[in-house]
Amino acid sequence: MGEPTWTSGAHATNVLRDRAIDPDWIARVLKAPQREESDQVDPSLRHALAPIDDRDGRVLRVVYQTSADYESVIVGEAGS
Repeated sequence: MGEPTWTSGAHATNVLRDRAIDPDWIARVLKAPQREESDQVDPSLRHALAPIDDRDGRVLRVVYQTSADYESVIVGEAGS
């Protein structure tokens, strides 16, 4: 399996910009999450979490949904 291919919707794009989240961090978390969780509301969503060294080890939570076109499609994001 190669690098995760992903795209972001309008909401996630705005969140990334507003919170100054580097898109490379998303790829890193999707490739090697420290922890993964199922979404408590929507079973089609997954949460990938990993610390980001560039942010003093703060944990980045990437909410994603897999599809036939993309290995991972970003549908939202929240910093911890």
